[in-house]
Amino acid sequence: MKKSNNKSSGFELDKAVSEWSRLLQKGGNLDDTAIAELESHLRDEVEDRVRQGETPEAAFREATSSVEKAEAVGREYRKIHARHHRASRPGPVGGIFPGLLLNSIKIAFRKMRRQKGYSLITVSGLALGIAASTLILI
Repeated sequence: MKKSNNKSSGFELDKAVSEWSRLLQKGGNLDDTAIAELESHLRDEVEDRVRQGETPEAAFREATSSVEKAEAVGREYRKIHARHHRASRPGPVGGIFPGLLLNSIKIAFRKMRRQKGYSLITVSGLALGIAASTLILI
């Protein structure tokens, strides 16, 4: 890949791209391979725009403005490529979510109201199990 520097205007494309890459690394949401891929796409976009007649500086600014800020790219990448669901979920790590607990209780009572026969069997089996466990422990 050839270097695209425009010395007459004082703009250096390689410096600008490396600064953009450093901003992505600061966010901490992207790994090195993802940053390299994004950098490659950015360089390709700039080269296409330069071929269409834009200056390297204008092409770089236009390409980066269409991608948004580096922090936003990192956040979106993290949402999409999270290893499991807890990684992208806000809230305390490993803790109990009060809203989730309340929602689960509401759903349980709704199901008990709709499926009365099944709920009666389930609740009576639970009560019998607890009673038997208590008698065994005593």
